[in-house]
Amino acid sequence: MNVHRVCVHCASSRQCDPACHKAAAELGRELAAGGVTIVYGGSLAGSMGALANAALEIGGKVIGILPQFMFDLELGYNRLTELIVVNDTRAETPDDLGRGCGRRAAWRLRYAGGDIRGDTWKRPGLFTGSIGLVNTLDFFSPCIEPLNHCIEHRFMDARHALMWSVVDRASEVLDAIRRSP
Repeated sequence: MNVHRVCVHCASSRQCDPACHKAAAELGRELAAGGVTIVYGGSLAGSMGALANAALEIGGKVIGILPQFMFDLELGYNRLTELIVVNDTRAETPDDLGRGCGRRAAWRLRYAGGDIRGDTWKRPGLFTGSIGLVNTLDFFSPCIEPLNHCIEHRFMDARHALMWSVVDRASEVLDAIRRSP
């Protein structure tokens, strides 16, 4: 599968473990080196800033989608390839800006071809792109265990495990997304 744009969900927290910021920066470099445009939350802080900085430093393209209130707090990143400021966090598409339909995450997903993290939209087919989880510090392990438990007890079909690709390092995520069904 050829991936041109990927939606990356990460935090703007400056207080989380620095290993998370390091992993985000590694992911930014990996995606940019692979020619993938990053679509993310648009903040310059925390893992979001680390992701964007690393990608931009090697000439990558980064598109941010940021709600107006965060832009007003000077959390928007003005060095991005493109920064889209939406009226609120519920804006779903460019036509919905200001009408409060859906969520900002929906807008980012529709703008991208893959998703790095888990999302409940995959199962019912609302999002058909690839989902990759970079399991830094085993962060997603508590989320993955119940899903595997559901498959084991047949509340979900075994093929549902193919909806997400779990990797330990950012350097593995692009290949995992490309191999994803």
